[in-house]
Amino acid sequence: MPARRTLATSAVVILAAGLLGMPGALAAGDRIGGEVDLPAAVLGAAGPVSVMIELDATPAAVVYAATAGKAARGVATRAAISRVERLQASVRSQLSRPATRAQVLFETANAYAGVAVRTDPSRLEAIAALPGVKAVHRLIPKTRNNFVAVPQIKAPAAWVDAGLTGKGITVGIIDTGIDYTHAAFGGPGTVAAYQAALEGKQAGLSPVYPDTAKIAGGYDLAGNDYNASDPSKVIPAPDDNPLDCEGHGTHVAGTAGGYGVAANGTTYRGPWNASTPFDTMDIGPGVAPEATLYAIKIFGCEGSTNLVVESLDWALDPNGDGDLSDHLDVVNMSLGSTYGSPEDPDSVATDNAVDAGMSVIASAGNSGDIYEITGSPGSATKAVSVAASEDRGQIVDGFTARIGSATAVEYPALLSVEYPWTSGVTNATVVKVGNWAEAPSDTNNTDGCSPFSAADAAKVAGKVAFLMWDSDDVQRRCGSGARSANAVAAGATGAILGSTEVLFGVGIAGSADIPVVLANATGTKALRDALDAGTAVTATLNADLRNTIRLIVPPGPTDPTDTLASFTSRGTAIAGNVKPDVSAPGGTIFSAASGTGNEGVSASGTSMAAPATAGMAALVRQAHPTWSAGEIKAAIMNTADHDLFLDPGQTGPRYDVLRAGAGRIDAKEAVRSQAVAYVTNDPGAVSVSFGVMNVTSATRVSKTVRIADKRTSGSPVTYRLTLDSINSLAGAAYSVSPPTVTVAPGASKDVTVTLALDPSKLVHKADPTITLDPLGDGTMRDFLTDASALLKATPSDGSPTLRVPVFAAPRPASAISTSTSARVSGSGSLLKGTLTLTGRGVNNSGSEGYEKELSRLTALQLVAESAQLPPCEPGVSTGCVSTEDQAAADVRYVGFTSDARLKANPLDAEDGGMAYFGVASWKPWRTAADIATFIFFLDFDSDGTPELLLANVRVPETDIFVTVAISFRPQDALTLIDQQLINNVAGNKDTAKMHSNVMALPLSLGALANPTDAGGNKLDPFITEDNARVSYWMEAYDGGGDIVDVIGHPQVPLRTNLTAPPLTAFDASGAMPARALPGRTLAVTLDPATAGDNPRLLLLHHLNVLARKAQVVAVTQSP
Repeated sequence: MPARRTLATSAVVILAAGLLGMPGALAAGDRIGGEVDLPAAVLGAAGPVSVMIELDATPAAVVYAATAGKAARGVATRAAISRVERLQASVRSQLSRPATRAQVLFETANAYAGVAVRTDPSRLEAIAALPGVKAVHRLIPKTRNNFVAVPQIKAPAAWVDAGLTGKGITVGIIDTGIDYTHAAFGGPGTVAAYQAALEGKQAGLSPVYPDTAKIAGGYDLAGNDYNASDPSKVIPAPDDNPLDCEGHGTHVAGTAGGYGVAANGTTYRGPWNASTPFDTMDIGPGVAPEATLYAIKIFGCEGSTNLVVESLDWALDPNGDGDLSDHLDVVNMSLGSTYGSPEDPDSVATDNAVDAGMSVIASAGNSGDIYEITGSPGSATKAVSVAASEDRGQIVDGFTARIGSATAVEYPALLSVEYPWTSGVTNATVVKVGNWAEAPSDTNNTDGCSPFSAADAAKVAGKVAFLMWDSDDVQRRCGSGARSANAVAAGATGAILGSTEVLFGVGIAGSADIPVVLANATGTKALRDALDAGTAVTATLNADLRNTIRLIVPPGPTDPTDTLASFTSRGTAIAGNVKPDVSAPGGTIFSAASGTGNEGVSASGTSMAAPATAGMAALVRQAHPTWSAGEIKAAIMNTADHDLFLDPGQTGPRYDVLRAGAGRIDAKEAVRSQAVAYVTNDPGAVSVSFGVMNVTSATRVSKTVRIADKRTSGSPVTYRLTLDSINSLAGAAYSVSPPTVTVAPGASKDVTVTLALDPSKLVHKADPTITLDPLGDGTMRDFLTDASALLKATPSDGSPTLRVPVFAAPRPASAISTSTSARVSGSGSLLKGTLTLTGRGVNNSGSEGYEKELSRLTALQLVAESAQLPPCEPGVSTGCVSTEDQAAADVRYVGFTSDARLKANPLDAEDGGMAYFGVASWKPWRTAADIATFIFFLDFDSDGTPELLLANVRVPETDIFVTVAISFRPQDALTLIDQQLINNVAGNKDTAKMHSNVMALPLSLGALANPTDAGGNKLDPFITEDNARVSYWMEAYDGGGDIVDVIGHPQVPLRTNLTAPPLTAFDASGAMPARALPGRTLAVTLDPATAGDNPRLLLLHHLNVLARKAQVVAVTQSP
């Protein structure tokens, strides 16, 4: 692994003032959006780290999967475990030495051959060099990410039609534990029973499971105080009692396999069929109500976890005898980390577990519409990654309001989390401030996000403040906590946040000091209309209506059924591993509440969608006990035949696989299906994914889909093959051949899916479901153009149609270059020359709604180059890269330029010049921030300490990629000095920021000369007309915060003059990036006094193929 250092500064969150009003280059000191987050892993405090030592041995699960015969499997598996244990003992014996000292967190041999340790970063190279060590990986902490939902996925139909309730199937809940005393799991159903169990756990007593047919066992691998994100709590303290002390796991377990709670508060014991009284039950049954659950606790009472691999290890061999044949049938992991890599140890262990026969269901993540952000372990190829959809019903809280002299009305609401709700306000006067017809602002404080003015404070003092709530996470001015705090400061006794949504998305935090509720569209309209008309409104805010209102939207234009939850994560576009796999209801799901005895609680997230799918996997396994885990995954995906739509009423564009997977799951069809369809080229993936493709010429690529009939008898079935286009794209055409196949029982037939590409017609077209301007200020986001479809195999016998997602993200690739050298000449201090572009450019125009594809380049002086790091392997474990994502931070070239000479006043605050730092890496990054972070340290006084940091980040919760310049001067308190768009263009102009290996980081010279803080106060200049010299160096980090590469050093830095660049190349427009079309020319300017020996240009061809994106051009002087 590469050497690791971490900057000894605190995590930085810079609050930026003002919004960008134009999508081009920004003026000095401009800011985009409301916040900028620097990667905490990079800027976190230095200290010990948690890593997984991967051993040079085969995990037992892999051996188990590869060995035929029960007896032979047992022998081979135990032998594999013994080999791993010998290596673990060898490594462990070295961990007390000073050079390799580390504290062991846990060891695994089944899902993964490894030893997880906690140690100082300075020892990682020595640990990686120990005999038997294959690689060392950073452990990325994972966080926790049904009365209508269960019927919606047709689980009751599976109960009735096939008699399938999950009986005899084991399901592991890898989470925060389970409250096994809750009535939903056959427990006593009292708070006293939970408290007794909690006291027993604290006393070190083993658990007593009240109903072992429901919860048969489990283990606490963490301990209640464990938290992987808190250095003081990072060491687990395991015990055998997996009682939930947080609540998440209990809720998840209830959705997957809870019995349900009857209207009288007792355990519902069935029947589970068409007569199940969903409408009157306190808590509806889980999807597999008779499945047997195992509680595998890997979280403490709060925080994150690094124990995923260990939990899979346990689930593969619950009794620890070395025989994996008793592995759990299904495990659910409603957890993850962002930008999950298939090479994350958690993902690798997941794939190994699936190979051993265990179905692994994982949440896709709750990070919204951002490319590649879906989490690990859901990013594992063979896992079932689940996105969250909406249904039309919720059990919610409420509040009471009286309008004028009318009778008080109960309105749906969500109670805030922070308020204890032991009291509240009764018949309090409700008032609103500002003009709701106008956008909220500091002077029109309708949302309460600004401190209340004296007049507004006087209005709300002693009353309930009615505040506007924007459901858009990105455009919302602030969260519920900030506006509640402002209401408290103004003297309000409560607050009602008025939303325009019919159903609720996520909950609100609110305040611990006053009761706060979130009202839906019904209550919001009633209160607003009354207050606008001058009618008095009073409200009662208390806990009397908690979980009492059944909110159901009737079928029609407002029905949100089969829309996507706004928070569900967009997936990965990797060739052979597109994610997510399916969708399931995950918006405001009502399930068991830990510690309450028999009560429920509503929660939202892909954490709620995954267990619905896990419960369905149990039904499918019960229906098809001989099917492999891969075939069960295929059945779940093949029969997810409900499309997801952008708009309510199942209208508007359909979501493609990157947001919704194959579709919304259907238990009835999954258990009824007797055939499966899946891609053969990428084992375990099911979906056909060609990934991101840089297309230079007319191309045809193909993959094979196999249709396998799993019956043992019966007549052959003929399948008609069709392609249902979701996102069509000019220049990209799918076909399938042959058009029909006939498959006999026990046999299979292959069909070929072909993608034909014409790069002359490809354009930069956005997925119609995305918001191109997420900030609402004209700054266009970046996106991948994709062509997606559903391959449908319709059988002749009336059995379920099988669907397989098909995906590609093609873009036209240029082949622009120049001669390998450029000549300059002249008699003055600056020598001039011309460089002509040759080759084939891209200049494609599309119809309305299509953005032009135009090849562009950034020209810089090459200032440094670095050799490629080799991949880590046995015998090569230091000075190497262990994953593809890590290799994206392995720097090949660094460049610099400035357009100062083209500007009349390069240091002008409004129309000054721009400096550009450029990076070319050896391997591509999947997205232009968070996976590979390039930090330039700028030292303006040559004292070896940087005064400014320049880095590539994103505007939070968006795919708007920016560079930020942060002052490191003590007097500036980490002030944001400048912010520019990466590559100096917004997302509507394609410079391939995603799945690329080159980028330009702009920096405003005007901002350096005229810096201000967020309030507009002037700061000391970094540069002046007389002195714009700077020393600098660069460090490249991977997504986990590990340094991968270093260019320069504080004691041996790179040097330049920002206003007198030694070597430049601009086209006639002076724009950067420049249009890159054949025949166009660049004017080359060389200052021989400062350019040094062997001056060279670095051309970043943004739309070239990866191998030719970076070109080096020698610059020579004519005699």
